Amino acid sequence: MTERLLENAQALRRAQKELSRLPAQEIVRQICAWADTWRSPSSPWRQEAARQSVFPFEMAQPGLERLLDGLTENALLSLLAEETGDPLVLDAFQPRLAGGERRAAGYPLVGCILAGNTPLLAWPPLIACLLVKSACLVKPPSGELTWPALFIHSLRRSSPALGSCLAALNWPGGDDTIESVFARAADALMVFGGDETIAAWRKRWPPHKPLLPYGHRASFAVLSREALTPEAAAKLAWDVACYDQQGCLSPQAAYTEDGGETAPETFAGWVAEALGCLARRFPCQRDFAGSAAVQRDRSLATFSEGTRLWHDGSPDWTVCLAPPGPFPFSCGCRFLYIVPFREMDEIAPVLRDAAPALEAAGLAAPPHRREAFSDMLAACGVSRICPVGRMQTPPLAWHHNGQPLLGRLIRWIDREEEA
Repeated sequence: MTERLLENAQALRRAQKELSRLPAQEIVRQICAWADTWRSPSSPWRQEAARQSVFPFEMAQPGLERLLDGLTENALLSLLAEETGDPLVLDAFQPRLAGGERRAAGYPLVGCILAGNTPLLAWPPLIACLLVKSACLVKPPSGELTWPALFIHSLRRSSPALGSCLAALNWPGGDDTIESVFARAADALMVFGGDETIAAWRKRWPPHKPLLPYGHRASFAVLSREALTPEAAAKLAWDVACYDQQGCLSPQAAYTEDGGETAPETFAGWVAEALGCLARRFPCQRDFAGSAAVQRDRSLATFSEGTRLWHDGSPDWTVCLAPPGPFPFSCGCRFLYIVPFREMDEIAPVLRDAAPALEAAGLAAPPHRREAFSDMLAACGVSRICPVGRMQTPPLAWHHNGQPLLGRLIRWIDREEEA
């Protein structure tokens, strides 16, 4: 395996040298041409994804469509302009406002350790590497090989120049020999995974090379009193059920504003009904540990004052109406806490305390109240605010962990004027 790893790394470095000679606009054009091969419902790549994917293709499809929406020449050039100031800095030195000139360069070979909790997790980092003219060696998750492999294979078919800059290689996680070789071979590393995975790579990764961690985070929803409707309940249930609540964008709790026409108990019942329908359509993929965790948390809730549970007896979904308290992190398996509140000031301190672990907030509120809710959520540390029902379909350019998609993969070179 170490020989294969080194061979892949050498081949990727050779391909990256050719990639570095392509103008940024040409790379954008070729990415967009590749995206066109996925757009049609009859695309053979879509059909292959539907056959092979661990998660139901109907769950992944909205996220796929949202990503493809961001893969147009205008969208990608706008992203490059936003994060670099001028896409031409990736091709040659350009004048700086502060004097002198500057140029941006991606790291020649980026390593990427992927987690298996969501199927499309690989696509944004791979696209980002290509946009900054980096090659990428990916370790895909053992449980979901389909989406990274199809990305690379379809890109090689559409654009050999770009596709040859990507490779996937799987090995048993934690193998010291292989991962030490990997650490020497790559120039920078992106790590997606739990705290233990990131801590292990921090110990192994050379201190002089950039390490970009994307650890486990939790998301939640906030719904104003006006938004407590059956339609909002169905959208929230979809956000929970999608990918079995495994991703960092999966809502683990929903804060519902009390005092309107709909009581929190009524809304919780609507969410429970919607989750039950989704469980019959898309059974939850869970293991013994997940089932045990659900039973444990249901038991704890049963003996907690002020709580009420909805479920059908199976571990496939649970709604728990809970009183205010610390942020209620979920055990997964579509276990959603619903927490009523009267004023935003009640939940803001709770969210600020949990801020290091929070990622996104789904928001359902009338237009005249969205600004106040958004200001509160931004102050509480979330990196993304989106409508309920779209939590699992981020755009390509979203700031994962509050960081730029491309900026962390770029190093800057300044050239000073002669005296």
